[in-house]
Amino acid sequence: MNDRRFYRLVPALAATCLTVACGSVLQLAGIEGTGDSTGSASGYGSLFVNGRAFATDTTQFTLNGETVTEADIRIGMQTRVEGDLLAPRADRVTAARSLLAPIDGISRVGAVKAATLSILGQNVQVDEMTRLVGTSLDALHSDMLVDVHALVSDGGGLLATYLTVADDAYVPASQELLVTGYIDTLSATELTMGSLTVDLTATADTDTLAVGDRVRVQGHQPSRGGNLIATTIARDTLDPAPGSYADRAVLVDGVDGNTLIAGATTIALGGAQRLDRSGATIEPGTHVIARGPVDASGLLTAVDVEVLPAPDVVLRGQAAVQNGEIRVLDQAVATRAVTQLLESRAGAARQFAATDIRAGDALTIVGYRDTSGDLVATRIERQDALALASAYGELSELVTGDESTRMRVGGVQVVTDSETVYESVAGTEIPKAVFEATATAGLTTQAWGVEDQAVGVLRADRIRLLNSEEDIAGR
Repeated sequence: MNDRRFYRLVPALAATCLTVACGSVLQLAGIEGTGDSTGSASGYGSLFVNGRAFATDTTQFTLNGETVTEADIRIGMQTRVEGDLLAPRADRVTAARSLLAPIDGISRVGAVKAATLSILGQNVQVDEMTRLVGTSLDALHSDMLVDVHALVSDGGGLLATYLTVADDAYVPASQELLVTGYIDTLSATELTMGSLTVDLTATADTDTLAVGDRVRVQGHQPSRGGNLIATTIARDTLDPAPGSYADRAVLVDGVDGNTLIAGATTIALGGAQRLDRSGATIEPGTHVIARGPVDASGLLTAVDVEVLPAPDVVLRGQAAVQNGEIRVLDQAVATRAVTQLLESRAGAARQFAATDIRAGDALTIVGYRDTSGDLVATRIERQDALALASAYGELSELVTGDESTRMRVGGVQVVTDSETVYESVAGTEIPKAVFEATATAGLTTQAWGVEDQAVGVLRADRIRLLNSEEDIAGR
């Protein structure tokens, strides 16, 4: 299994790719030029890509080759935008899935907020930043046919940004499947992508393919786990055009000094300004945005670069708003231009800004602690209501007592009492004494309960340790 660590980039409505094809001029940090960008979008009405808003009044929308409306383009979908970066305006938005295939296996390691799915020989990382529509991580199983949008690395790993269930009871050979990835080996009759073998005997125009090409393959799989019989295969290049200006969101495949390799894209960091304060090291698997001019050879020289790590804090509670500051479970929440904003209230307008948040709003905050200890939101979801408040994150400041125990979970002050239920990673109830003997600083923990805003604590009904390992294959 590919165990490379993934880091999240969360610019906006999906993980999007923005291509400037109209000869517009972008000026940023004193540099001008036409170009293209990959990134993610986070809002509607205006399409937000890499923290930049694009008007969509006259935009044409396409999803998986079909003409659609803006309402069909969902947060998390991999999207290409063609338009005018200077306006900025989107003339054409095209979203396309990366995978349509059954789940072959599910592996979870450590905290149950993340999992790796085995899908057509590819390892697909799913975590709290994956937009799961109509399902949940716990509900996924190997009979499901899933529609996945993802960032793709040349090491065979995919970082899912959007996942929905196309069929809850998939029947082998009943559906044409799709896989996106890089060619590892190639012959006249077959190729391999990860652990998947693709039969090419029924396809044409494969003579121009080469090892290392990124391709999209459609075909049928007669039996689960067997070869994919390709009906069509095409290159799926996202390389920036030479002589353009690029705004690129990538998974890093390799690092050579100050140069990043991501598929066929090469990015020179040089004197690039680091925009985030996550402290995350840029290494293989890191998800970055790099912006800058592209020379005649295709090298992108970054003016700035931004990294967002995988989320390590998840809070659910009611908002408190004072002087423009948002607090949830007594934690100040910082936002950035690339923060995803998801409106889930029934009947509410899809357009949503952080300034729209009001005291008492039910919010889910997904984010990370930066080098200053501040909580930076990578996603904020506003909901109708929350049955319980909860905190997920690193355990610290554990103070035990006969009647109650105090601790911090993801920075939130948590208080237990005689009615609190303590659980192991499997959800099995354990004695308070066993919990206290096991719970050491740094362990990932989750607490559910009632928020006491008057004193800024979460009074826990239930608390669970999440740092054991469990592997679930072919659930």
